[in-house]
Amino acid sequence: MKELKSLKLVALDIDGPCVMDTFSPVIRLVVHKLGGEYTAEIERNVFSQNRLKAAQFLIAKLNLNIGAEELIGMYFKERAAYEESVEHGINVGLGEFIGLLENLGLRLICYGGLDKNYF
Repeated sequence: MKELKSLKLVALDIDGPCVMDTFSPVIRLVVHKLGGEYTAEIERNVFSQNRLKAAQFLIAKLNLNIGAEELIGMYFKERAAYEESVEHGINVGLGEFIGLLENLGLRLICYGGLDKNYF
């Protein structure tokens, strides 16, 4: 397969494209449990933010009377329960997609919002 000349690197988000999304469904669950409505505004201000900023946004938006660490803990508790209740894992076709990138001579990096201790 021919190498690409201008594209050298592909950055691929882990949660969603690589493994089945466990981020947005859990945020939706947490927001609903706290009496809020899951909106595009919430998604924009929580996705791709560090944990503290995301928690502070939700606390302000939903007018919560809890601390950021408590909300973050609630999220991870809900995430663990969610992961136990649904099928999850590597998305179908991921291996072939990575092979295609390699055949094109591209470097691949994966990223996500969790620190290395999660893995």
